[in-house]
Amino acid sequence: MVSRPKPPLLRHPICARSMKELKSFGSFREVRGLIQERLGEQLRIRARGWKDLLRLLFDLRSGLQLDGEFYVSREAEVIHALLHLNGELKERALGLSLRHFSNVKLAREWRDEMALLVHPDRCHRPDAAKAMAAVQRIYNRMIRRPNK
Repeated sequence: MVSRPKPPLLRHPICARSMKELKSFGSFREVRGLIQERLGEQLRIRARGWKDLLRLLFDLRSGLQLDGEFYVSREAEVIHALLHLNGELKERALGLSLRHFSNVKLAREWRDEMALLVHPDRCHRPDAAKAMAAVQRIYNRMIRRPNK
């Protein structure tokens, strides 16, 4: 009988690839807390069950441009937020608030800051052009100008 090598021990639930692996770290509440602690305050976990939590981990791993467990750069973080996040999570990651939608000067400052990070002339990431288009769409919504 040939023995199979044992899978490597997971050090953190954020690395889990199956429900069984995820549950091996403890109760749902404990595991969610460990993941939330690792992600920090910028990303809030709203998963209500194991299935939601595992789906969140897959989504994070598939969409993030990571070096280990963190973004490679601010540009990578902003591009990911612009192209892959939605709603409140996106707004938080991009530093947006309701004030940006009611103050044209603040909206312009935000757009200029984002352009410095993701404009294709400055940023050489593959999705920079798409990200800049997303910045412009958000800015147009802020100043209530229809998208072109």
